[in-house]
Amino acid sequence: MHLKGDMLTILTFIWLAGMLVMAVYGIISYIILDRRLAKALKIDDNVYRSNRINTPFVMGFVHPRIYIPCFLDNASMRYVTAHEKCHIARRDYIVKAVSFVLLCIHWFNPLIWAAFFLMGKDMEMSCDEAVLANMVVEQGRIKDGMSECEIVKGYSYALLNCASHGSFNGLFQLGFGEMSVKKRIKN
Repeated sequence: MHLKGDMLTILTFIWLAGMLVMAVYGIISYIILDRRLAKALKIDDNVYRSNRINTPFVMGFVHPRIYIPCFLDNASMRYVTAHEKCHIARRDYIVKAVSFVLLCIHWFNPLIWAAFFLMGKDMEMSCDEAVLANMVVEQGRIKDGMSECEIVKGYSYALLNCASHGSFNGLFQLGFGEMSVKKRIKN
């Protein structure tokens, strides 16, 4: 019985150490990114522009902000901000943070890792679909507006533009140009 108790104690310490490493990594990453964005320029209500990021994303828990990289042109910004506002409206930033906490607790379970990353992909694709559907409906009401094909082309261009400037390594931030751009464009 003594050997079984020792093994359980060792496994408990390993689990706690893994959980602590994951949590510390998440907190430090968040603090570093927050400091990097301290001088971001406010361009709209909760939209900020920074030359220190490679992809747009939502960050914050109580008052989420949209951060846009400086390389984006005005046409792409329209699609990107609509996408990020969709994340905010759906409270995806909270779901992603809670999911990260669960990932910290269950760091040893590969199914939780798969669920975490698949959830992120689903969030992105769902927002893509919602934004495109909303833009097509809005444009349908406007006389001489853009065609549905032009809207889809513009949105796809914005996705490619963001993806071509590098990736973003934050685990619980929501990035526009991340995760399976080819799949998202096909979708």
